[in-house]
Amino acid sequence: MFNPPQKEPKQLKAEFVVRTAVFNQLFEEIQEDLMQHPPQHYMILGQRGMGKTTLLLRLKYAVLEDEKLNKWLLPVLFNEEQYSMPDLAAFFEHIAKILAEDHTAYQTLLDEMRKHEFDADYDQKAFEVLVDYLKQNQQKIIVFHDNFGQFLEKIGKTATHRLRNILMNSPYLRLVGASATLLEHTFDYK
Repeated sequence: MFNPPQKEPKQLKAEFVVRTAVFNQLFEEIQEDLMQHPPQHYMILGQRGMGKTTLLLRLKYAVLEDEKLNKWLLPVLFNEEQYSMPDLAAFFEHIAKILAEDHTAYQTLLDEMRKHEFDADYDQKAFEVLVDYLKQNQQKIIVFHDNFGQFLEKIGKTATHRLRNILMNSPYLRLVGASATLLEHTFDYK
């Protein structure tokens, strides 16, 4: 069975031969944008088995290997199975967990977020705490989210609109999503 996340980065890169033009275009744009303003976000649409997961992984590895990018841009990968998060706060909590696993400067991030978990606007507060940590460390994140369409369906229109607002206004987070379905939430602004 073909399971890209279980492959070693070296093997995945060696076998990455199909979506090279798309990869090159996306990675070049990622390299050129220092995210001083809200960045361009990307949605990769395609049927199951068309290489979306592999492309996300290839982009993640490229960011990690780029000596200029990896000093300030932290890749965060949401696997295919992680679309089941119940709300936007869980999305930011998951980012905090991944950052803490890979970077000691983010070890206390989740605890700081959870100080606000009973606030009505916890998802916004969690994001603000994340941004504070990123500012302190002079870093930004690029989130690679597989099955992003299912995640948006799960969190609903209101939370999707809040996430859209964050993405449109924050220079600290870039999203590269992948989905097998056209996302009504991306063009339904009502």
